[in-house]
Amino acid sequence: MRDLSQSLFPPFQSRERYAPEWRELRELHLYNGPRCNRSCAFCVVSGSPRGWYEPFRPEVLDVALALVAADGNLKIYGGEPTLDVENMQESVSYLRAGGFGGWFTYFTNGVQADRVIALLEADERSEAVLNYSILHGEGAEPLPEASLRRLEAYARRRPGVLFTSHPDLVPVGPGATFTAPSSRPAFQGACPRCPPVLTSRGLLHACPFAVELDRPHYPLGTGRDAATHGFDRWRHFRDWIGACVEPLAARQGCHPCSVCTAL
Repeated sequence: MRDLSQSLFPPFQSRERYAPEWRELRELHLYNGPRCNRSCAFCVVSGSPRGWYEPFRPEVLDVALALVAADGNLKIYGGEPTLDVENMQESVSYLRAGGFGGWFTYFTNGVQADRVIALLEADERSEAVLNYSILHGEGAEPLPEASLRRLEAYARRRPGVLFTSHPDLVPVGPGATFTAPSSRPAFQGACPRCPPVLTSRGLLHACPFAVELDRPHYPLGTGRDAATHGFDRWRHFRDWIGACVEPLAARQGCHPCSVCTAL
């Protein structure tokens, strides 16, 4: 495992924290498919070069604008969000023109360091979170040295926009069979209660980790329906996790993800 300076890549902390008084989403994930330049055994969405990919379109981005607070946080992941930098930059410009003034957070493996930096340079309220396993070389092929040095140099020049992700490994998708080091628990055995995810295909989904799973409790709507009712449906999903899924997981002695993804 690499010994990296935490001052260069500090642990990422979300800018928003859910509160019952929310009247709209202050965080929303955006997802354009599992296509990736890596195929990691722990990946919850089965990311690989063979995965599907669809660019973000204006009609989908309009739903994002209707869902998320104008000063909130849009979290972009995949797959790998640096594979189509042109569409990503066009999407950011469209969202800015539509009134979104908050932060963009890119979750990336960092392999294409120059593209990560290009996205950060294109918008001053953007940040990037590097995958923990790949950055540290723990349970995955490590970040290439050239990419690491490029990102380290950028972090020294512009601190506060490059982070490392959480060490937790989530038992969803292929990650459910990945043997994780005992030092990397999955959110202390609880559901992390992430904000929902809007896919580039237009579906609002309750869980960013399980976005590739088809279960009846995950879809929160599409198009105008998602923009109108998606937030309330997501709150009901959160309540259901606490009232039903976590107690059942405790009785069965397993992680809530194992219950939620099997129902």
